[in-house]
Amino acid sequence: MRTTKAYGFRANALTAALAGGLALSVSLSALAQPSRGEWLEVTTSYNADAQTWSVNSPHGYQIIGTEGSWGNNPAVFIEAAFDGDFGTFFDAPTGDPAWLGLDLGASVRKEITGVRYAPRDGFAGRGVGATIQGANMADFSDAVVLHTIATEHPTGQWTTIEIEHAAGFRYVFYEGPPDNHTDIAGIEFYGLDVLSAFVAGPSMVSAGSTVTLRAEVQNAAGDVSYQWYKDGAEISGATDSTLVLADVSPQDSGAYSVRVADDEQELTTEARALVVGENVPAAGGFGLLLLAGGLLGLGAAGFRRG
Repeated sequence: MRTTKAYGFRANALTAALAGGLALSVSLSALAQPSRGEWLEVTTSYNADAQTWSVNSPHGYQIIGTEGSWGNNPAVFIEAAFDGDFGTFFDAPTGDPAWLGLDLGASVRKEITGVRYAPRDGFAGRGVGATIQGANMADFSDAVVLHTIATEHPTGQWTTIEIEHAAGFRYVFYEGPPDNHTDIAGIEFYGLDVLSAFVAGPSMVSAGSTVTLRAEVQNAAGDVSYQWYKDGAEISGATDSTLVLADVSPQDSGAYSVRVADDEQELTTEARALVVGENVPAAGGFGLLLLAGGLLGLGAAGFRRG
């Protein structure tokens, strides 16, 4: 059985000010976070001189969504919805349904427990009919609607949406209704850990060595099964939590990943590069690191905003 953790408010400038005794008039409903889960933290900031956005995520989550903006103005790209400022907003380039969200990574699944969002000032009606969705396939062919926004919500403050859906997702996103420009001033996603996994083991070894790669799994529900891959191709008979490669040679170099499945879902980890050299210490680390990076590029699946 998985355990559910309870999370409180995250620390920010407002809570720090309140702790310091500063008198502020605030709406508690505007501060309320979903009752379950933790903030899937992504923050952004805009450099007006360079007209570029910087993105920070402690867990490596990536912002994904519709490219460009109305008038191709960088200040209203999708990153504007993650900067914590209700005065900025994402304004889609066309009236076609636009979307924005997060890619949590190949090795992660989250049960989405809630969303906080704020429409653009003066355009609250453009949120009516928008959906919150989760998916695991990069083309969203398996997308599930988790919530549909049925009414207008206030601008200039957070509206909290509670979500009850037990499945885990790699991708979570907001999709605006058709025939408008989305116009969203802020969005935050919340979730609980479910199945996650990664490959552990050496990245550079000498020929003739015995190599053990391990599938490190967390938050599994019930029994777990495994299938290992090299460069995206299934390795026959490799169905244990560890993959042992004896007397390795340069031909064993490659990008290794493992598909992990529990009683509720499955995922395939990000690839881990293994480089086999004739004499690793004498070969020098820099060239092998470049080769490892190339192998990961071959073995990892990409995702393009669009």
